[in-house]
Amino acid sequence: MRSLRVLALALLALGAAGCGPRGPQPIAYGQDQCGYCRMTISDERFGSELVTRRGRVHKFDSVECLANYYLAQHGSEPAHSLWVTDYARPGEFVSADSAHFVQGERVSSPMGMGLLAVSTPAEAERLAREHAGRRLSWEQVLETVARAGARVGAGHAAHGPAAPPPGGAGAHDTAH
Repeated sequence: MRSLRVLALALLALGAAGCGPRGPQPIAYGQDQCGYCRMTISDERFGSELVTRRGRVHKFDSVECLANYYLAQHGSEPAHSLWVTDYARPGEFVSADSAHFVQGERVSSPMGMGLLAVSTPAEAERLAREHAGRRLSWEQVLETVARAGARVGAGHAAHGPAAPPPGGAGAHDTAH
């Protein structure tokens, strides 16, 4: 009887673990579609993801699409975590909360705002110099994207301007 209870508890624990939030999932570049602008995600240096509290993963072709989606959806489907691709290590994700962002004049990002993300401050500093850019925090990325509104990229014209998140630009709902 005791072993049956242990087995039942183990199965419940496994089932509960499968329903909760997960981390980022691999992006099928050239196949997956951006959850904001609907373009095919094609550049491995810029992919990003939002994972909801229910574990649903929304994939994006750029930091600016992730930010626009986050600003527009905040509250309707709460975010568990936000992930950006490390520009210096394509295919590797870093949490948006711990990433270091650069907006550079010589960065050709998919939606044209010149935003990229990396995992280290030294790499951000190097890329800011290389691309005639400036370093940004995630909160500053949200503010920059909110100010730009729907003017970012031709694919965004139908979405309308992004609204600022409740509680200010830095008030996003992520878990660590």
